[in-house]
Amino acid sequence: MTPLIRQAMLLWLLLLSPAVFAHGDEDHGDGAARAPAGQGLPPRAEAQSESFELLLELSGEELTLYLDRFADNQPVRGARIEVEGKGFKGVARSEGDHYRLSAGALAQPGEHSLIFTITAGDSADLLETTLRVEGDGPTRQSGQARDWRWLLAGLLVLVVLIIVLRTLLRRKKS
Repeated sequence: MTPLIRQAMLLWLLLLSPAVFAHGDEDHGDGAARAPAGQGLPPRAEAQSESFELLLELSGEELTLYLDRFADNQPVRGARIEVEGKGFKGVARSEGDHYRLSAGALAQPGEHSLIFTITAGDSADLLETTLRVEGDGPTRQSGQARDWRWLLAGLLVLVVLIIVLRTLLRRKKS
């Protein structure tokens, strides 16, 4: 192997080094190219008062509610939770440490303002939050697709580099 080809191969390896060290779904590239934090998670919202803390999560057409006491973060069991929003009204059913509610109207993309009326024992409270449901945007490419693009780009650079070096060598010999 000639020294020129060795140098071309070394340059090619150096150009591909960022792709070599990337693993999983991490690209180790420009931060702007990364997916926003939380992408792929179901829509969530939270609300709190002096008495309660409420976390809600929309999965498909079902709303799951987690209700805790604000003071000690202990789950509140057996509460009555009424939910109301534009074109939506319902009462959540208790399922152990959480509550569920069919919420097909909330599955539509957009911002849904919701009011929760909570009654638990001697305590009653009114909480308000906004659930943001994203529309179906472009999906993020997998790590494998990006890795193939890096490999093809590196191969193209290597071919161009070899052609340029051979041309220079031929001119030098002439």
